[in-house]
Amino acid sequence: FLLSELRTIATMTPNELYSYQWKQAQYQEIGTSISDTLLTLERFCTTLPVSWMLGGNCTNTTTDDPSTTTIPLLASTTTTTGHEPTTSNNSGCDYVTAFLHLLRESEYSIQIRAIECLEQLTIRGKLDIHQWLRLIRDLPMAFQEGNQLNNTTLQEYRSIEIRVQENNNGNNMVTLPTEDSLLAAQVDYHRALSKLLSCVLSSHIAHISSNKPILLGNGNMYEPLITYLQLLVSMLKHPSGRIATEQINVWSSLFRDPLISKSILLRPFCGDILTSYMDHMIKIRWEDIENETHPHLKVIEASYDDEDEYDNWMGDLRSRASLLFRFMGHTEPQIVSQVLHHRVQALLSKYGNGVPLNYINTTNNQLTIKSDA
Repeated sequence: FLLSELRTIATMTPNELYSYQWKQAQYQEIGTSISDTLLTLERFCTTLPVSWMLGGNCTNTTTDDPSTTTIPLLASTTTTTGHEPTTSNNSGCDYVTAFLHLLRESEYSIQIRAIECLEQLTIRGKLDIHQWLRLIRDLPMAFQEGNQLNNTTLQEYRSIEIRVQENNNGNNMVTLPTEDSLLAAQVDYHRALSKLLSCVLSSHIAHISSNKPILLGNGNMYEPLITYLQLLVSMLKHPSGRIATEQINVWSSLFRDPLISKSILLRPFCGDILTSYMDHMIKIRWEDIENETHPHLKVIEASYDDEDEYDNWMGDLRSRASLLFRFMGHTEPQIVSQVLHHRVQALLSKYGNGVPLNYINTTNNQLTIKSDA
């Protein structure tokens, strides 16, 4: 109503304000209740049988190809034989469906806690090929749907605020959020998601290495896995290095695996992975953060508490990345050599003449370790 009338909360009548506050209180109670419930469900995901949380065992009456399997849904009733619950798949919903849906809810840490529930399910390493493939297919779609919803909401907010400001002749101006501040607000979510996506792979690498069609680059399971890997690689380009470090172990495991490393699965992503980690290994001048001149100031502030924490993170990243680079060099030496060659050429062409002369030593007018060149 307010948006359609080009009004703000400050212009509400007493009756409108009462209704608005009542709805806000109701919204807060529901959000808090869902968030608290997810804490309990995380314990379920840690301790209860995986088949119960995922809706029972998978059955396939048409083909042996797991990519065409329909995952049965969690039952509305359960019976117990000894200590193992058995399910009757007729309810039309299950926990995983709810967790994936809640990835779009950014308030009250709901999406982060939903991710933690899924992580506990995957980290146990007990998903069969059908259950694992379901997450490989559904996680990218759930992430994309959440992003689309957030972008739509943001665009509506921006357009309405601009119209309200124009209607008020510039009075009561509202500062619109920048792209950097929006990314900063989602650092914890993106970090948790990056960790979850990595756990889904690292806990079930055998599902990849034992599947010949995937290693040969064909079959119905190959395309969903490629889409999944594309999402992982795209997150490496996030300006916060925290997101990239959540993935470094899974990439090392994949490039180290004797069967996967010899296949064509990782070849399309090798260059982007190497480039992204080299970009993150370039140390930030902390003076730029203190002087508020860094282009990703908000993201860096949301990622690290202080310079000491950043330095410790950088040391850990360089240590673990060196092992990853070694595995990549053994697996795809030509691609790695080309990336390094282009990087050195680009650096020489941009900074080879010693320009810009910033952060120089005043005693001898020479470049220092903080200088761009």
